[in-house]
Amino acid sequence: MYEQFYGLKESPFSLLPDRRYLFLSRQHLMALTLLKYSLINRHTFTIITGDVGAGKTTLINQLLSEVGEDFTVGVINFTDSRVVRLLPWMLRAYALPYDKMSTVKMYDRFTEFLVEEREKGRVTLLIVDEAQNLAKKALENLRMLSNVNASDTLLQMILIGQPEFRETLKQPEFRQLNQRVSTYYRLGPLSRGESGEYIRHRVMVAGGHPKIFSTAAITRIWEESGGIPRTINTLCDMSLVYGFTSGRKIIDEAVVEEMLGDRQEFAVEASAPPRKRDGRTRNKRNGDGSLFEPLVPFRST
Repeated sequence: MYEQFYGLKESPFSLLPDRRYLFLSRQHLMALTLLKYSLINRHTFTIITGDVGAGKTTLINQLLSEVGEDFTVGVINFTDSRVVRLLPWMLRAYALPYDKMSTVKMYDRFTEFLVEEREKGRVTLLIVDEAQNLAKKALENLRMLSNVNASDTLLQMILIGQPEFRETLKQPEFRQLNQRVSTYYRLGPLSRGESGEYIRHRVMVAGGHPKIFSTAAITRIWEESGGIPRTINTLCDMSLVYGFTSGRKIIDEAVVEEMLGDRQEFAVEASAPPRKRDGRTRNKRNGDGSLFEPLVPFRST
């Protein structure tokens, strides 16, 4: 909508993953370096945490783009606290059969797969996203599975989660798992300076002038977003819509304030209690009751 008006080739603040827009703050660069270091040194467990929208998935996508033929990668990107048996999901992540298999047979098949990959000169890498949702028993299962590394590193695991995941691991029952975590890093929010660099970087990648957003506008967006990249994207995108609508070539603080004012008004309305009918407040929960979502296996070749 606003791309031509601002001289952009495309929207610079899409929420869809796109490696062209990769921006590595000091923290993101450190996290990526630690991830690579853990793989090179064959660490069994690596943990990265951060708030929603902090850039954890972006980091993993970048890592996967750089993983060579030495690794066979499987990804579990949906977790649920009601799921305690991870073996079916692990087999599925590597496109291995698991239907009608007992737990013992699934374990045997998975360990055979690990050995087969090692004989081919590859290490198996498992990435678990949203790890904070894993049941305690599922986490213990991961620890038990890591015992396959007794004599050689067959399986490496990267667990990605929100900050509360780290608090979970501090509980006494996870002491043994913690002892096997070689690398841990928490991604924090972008600073004001980094937020400005981030915004200008994305605008330039999209073909625009880096000063479309004024310094005051960037500061206001940083304050409102808390330095979270995903939220910055949303606020910048909406600011461009508001600026385009009012014919302003520069997004200044006034444009941002107008946009934020409307968002806050909507948030207040959305949080209002539901209307009552027949003297009662009715709550309806939607959903098909399904427990799992499909996984998309990733395999490095």
